Amino acid sequence: MPSPPAVSAHRGGTERAGAATWQAYEDALLSGAEYVEFDIRRTVAAGYVVPVVERAVALLGEDGFVATTLEDRSVAAISRVFPRVRTALSLGRHRGGVGPARLARIRLSELLPMRRIRACGATGVAVHQRLARATVLREASRNGLFTMVWTVNEDRQMRAFLADPRVDVLITDRPRRALALRG
Repeated sequence: MPSPPAVSAHRGGTERAGAATWQAYEDALLSGAEYVEFDIRRTVAAGYVVPVVERAVALLGEDGFVATTLEDRSVAAISRVFPRVRTALSLGRHRGGVGPARLARIRLSELLPMRRIRACGATGVAVHQRLARATVLREASRNGLFTMVWTVNEDRQMRAFLADPRVDVLITDRPRRALALRG
């Protein structure tokens, strides 16, 4: 029987402190969550990808984190320079500033992402829960990919994803609740 998914505190979680605060990250570490997510925004432009991942490797080791991004070219750069670092292509981009024609292409590439994943060399996907339920978990499982599902905060959805053997990591703002539901 496969082990239940690990729990990741999205931006440290929000159960006892504001998201992405020092207190939230401290609480996430105390909660028992196996992963704590934090965002680094400037990695795509001006060659920041490699120095940021070098720093993460120095602090956490090659197997101590998962590098996730919406940008295929960033995943490709990480995969090329750090082949032993786990990478996940993030799927479920927000619409902001994207025209209807481009949005349709993006959504199709997210529903059927294997071509993108192979091209950038990702070892997994970090997928929005709606896309996960639609097609992505099935495709990721068929192809042996590491899977992370985000951001799941409602009890019913948490129970469903925690029981799904295709999910490796559940990302939530409520890590303590997810851990309690996981039992």
